[in-house]
Order: sequence, then C-alpha cells, then structure tokens
Amino acid sequence: MTHLVDIHRHPVKGFTAEAFTSTFLSVGGGVPFDRHFAFVSGNKEDQPIPGQWVQPRTFLMLTLYPELARFDCKLVDDDTTLRITDPDGQVVEAQRGIPNSFRDADAMLKKHFENGPHDDIRLIEQANDRGNWDFSDTEISIINLATVRVVSEAVGRDLEKERFRGNIYIDGLEPWEEFSWPGCRVRIGDAELDVLRPIQRCAMTSTEPGTGLREVDVPKSMAGAFGHHFCGVYAKVRYAGQITKGDTIEILQADCFNPYNDLPERVAAPALWPRFITASDHDADLSRYTSPAKNWPLLDVEQGQSVRTHPLFAGQKPERQSLSQANGEGWFMPRQKSLGPLVSGPYGPAK
Repeated sequence: MTHLVDIHRHPVKGFTAEAFTSTFLSVGGGVPFDRHFAFVSGNKEDQPIPGQWVQPRTFLMLTLYPELARFDCKLVDDDTTLRITDPDGQVVEAQRGIPNSFRDADAMLKKHFENGPHDDIRLIEQANDRGNWDFSDTEISIINLATVRVVSEAVGRDLEKERFRGNIYIDGLEPWEEFSWPGCRVRIGDAELDVLRPIQRCAMTSTEPGTGLREVDVPKSMAGAFGHHFCGVYAKVRYAGQITKGDTIEILQADCFNPYNDLPERVAAPALWPRFITASDHDADLSRYTSPAKNWPLLDVEQGQSVRTHPLFAGQKPERQSLSQANGEGWFMPRQKSLGPLVSGPYGPAK
C-alpha cells in the first residue's frame, strides 16, 4: 500500500527543512511557505520580482554553496517569524511581510558568504502563496523512498532522504515506479495532485545534511549505475486539501494529460526522462514497444537514432541500442533483443 511517510517544507530556498505530521496543500502554493524566502546571491543580473519566477541560480543554493547545510531555518510564532541559526550558534529573526526586519539576516549571511558581482546578498520573500521553486510550475516534489534505497546501493552508502529535498516522501511503491505517474492525478488525504514529470538531480544531492560535506558524487553514481540521474517527480495541486502522515495514495486518473505539453523554460529535454514501456510481438521478426499511458506517447525516432535501457537495480548496466524502425505505432526491435521496461530517448546516432 502506497502511503505518505513524511511532509517537509524548506522555509528558505537552499536551507534546511522543517517536518510536519499534517499540513494543508493549497492550489498554486503547495506546502504553506515552502521556499517562501530566499537569499539573493548577486550572481545574476536579473533581480527577483515577488510573485514572479526567476532561475534558481539567482539565489544562494546548495548546488554552489554546500555550507548552507550547516544553517538551521524554521518558521515560528504561527509562521510569522523566520528564525535562522548559523554554524556558530548565532540566531537572528526576520518578520514575514516586514522587509525592514531582514537586516540582521542579511548581515549574518554576509559574514559567511561574499556578495556576487551584481548585487549584495539579501533576504527576499515571495508574494502570495508561491515559492521560489526550481521551475515556475513545481509546487510539490514527491520522493519515492524505494528509489532512494536503490540509489543508496549504487552510491555504496545509506543516503539521507533529505538530500533529495522533497515535500512529500512516500513508500510502498517499487523502485522508480513514480516514473509511471507523469500525466496522472493522484489523491493524498483530501488533496488531489497532477504529477508533472521526473526530477533531474544535481550536485545538491551530494551534500550531506547538517555538515555540508561532499564525500560522494550522487549524480555521477546514478549515471554510472542507471544511465540517468532522475529521482522523484514534480506535481502541482489540482484540488486543495489536508494531508497527514500515514495517508494512503491513490491514482485517480491514469491518463489525465500529456506531460510533454506546456513545459516551462529550462526543463530537461523530454527525451532524457526515464519512462516505462510495454512490449508485444509485432511479427515473427520484430517486437513492438509502446507507451502504457495513452496520453503520453513515445517520442518519434529517426533513422540512426537510439534509445537507452535503464536498470532498475544497481549491478546491471544501462544499454544504448538502435531501433530497427519507429512510427506512430511504436518502437520496433528484433525479437532476439529487448528494451526496458525503463527507457529514455531518442538520442543522436548510435556509435
């Protein structure tokens, strides 16, 4: 039975998480005050405008500043006050909605990090219920703990789930099964979510929570073991509602929308997304591969291109194979060969 294990929010983008036993998911906002605050790094010329999306490198983030893992952040006083504790034990507070109260937080961060070439380090907050998400539509991130366990096997050590910085941690699925969810609508507690696409992981996952140490390269290990570095899925809230640890998770509609449509800027190319396929006999010589999701067709493949099969467990090897042919009816390969069940592609001409 698939169920909700943990609920997290990150009050400040790039900083530590807070855990909840229950929370309310709002349409357009996700977990209340998740990534509500962020520190401008000064590395980008474009400055954030409250209520509008800007690219993550505008802010201090773990990918570039692993030391952020040593800071503690939480919202207190009924979520009206942001409290930050630095690695030296200094504590500062900022009042939500009162920018003049952010000065102590600005001064704290300037003690630990240098201003960028375009601006000083400074605390900003988002407008309304939106967060400073990695993409303009990614209100919620869902992490499958079964996938985290097989990634841990590939890396060679138990990985803390917090490395993947999710909002909703679930269990009861098979490893990578969340990659069959894009285009689906799921119910968690009283809320309904549309699952958007797989999450491509970066160096942030190599940062040890609490210490900022980078003793393992998680994306590199994933690429070597599985041929990709995706883990978890993004979602947005379709219908608001309360969610609670222990809630069961139900797929309400399997073919709700095509996840390739209306993609925001800077998203990983759909050809890179790992996805499941099904096989059937086409004729005496060929096997036919199709998408189990009617709303999410396989991408067209041109002559000379190839696809990649991704192992489900560490110890096997990803394989890149040319297709015999491809058309609107699916992908085709000689019957003595096989693809899947988890694949990506197409890629450039096979070598």
